[in-house]
Amino acid sequence: MLERQEWNSPYINRTYWIFDHLQELKVTSNEALLLLVISYLNDHQIPIGVETLMKYCHLDDMEVDDLIASLSDKGYLIVDTFNNQVRFRLDGLIEIPTNETAFLKQPVIQEFEQEFKKTLSGSQMDKILQLTSIFGERMVLRALDEASAYEKRSIEYVENILISWKNRNLTIEDIEKGRR
Repeated sequence: MLERQEWNSPYINRTYWIFDHLQELKVTSNEALLLLVISYLNDHQIPIGVETLMKYCHLDDMEVDDLIASLSDKGYLIVDTFNNQVRFRLDGLIEIPTNETAFLKQPVIQEFEQEFKKTLSGSQMDKILQLTSIFGERMVLRALDEASAYEKRSIEYVENILISWKNRNLTIEDIEKGRR
């Protein structure tokens, strides 16, 4: 296997590498397609989102979400954020899959995954990042705590809490002091 430094070198064609190692990776045909599309999009610096993956793979959003979750669970795909952008990294292809990849994710995404007890889909991560950019990370995490207290573990419920707080002009300080 390649070292991480080699994997990220400009002279390595990751798409070719994936083709060369498909049998070792033990992926379905749709998972292989998704890996190849992500590699292509990354190489060409094309922003990746669920809609883009749907377009290139000719799959619906549920299929793409399931594939993202499956590849993440296998440790091949690392979905994280950088500068409030969702990144789809294939670094896990060159490593022995472990559960340690979860620690590479942005804390707010990690918190949601821990609370929901599942790997989030790309569209769910996009939504969380959107909420974080609008309301701030601390406010989103407080809303997640509130939703969990009521055993309502859904992003939509968290969003409704945030909208309610905004409509009542509550600040993070108000929320942290227990004002609702």
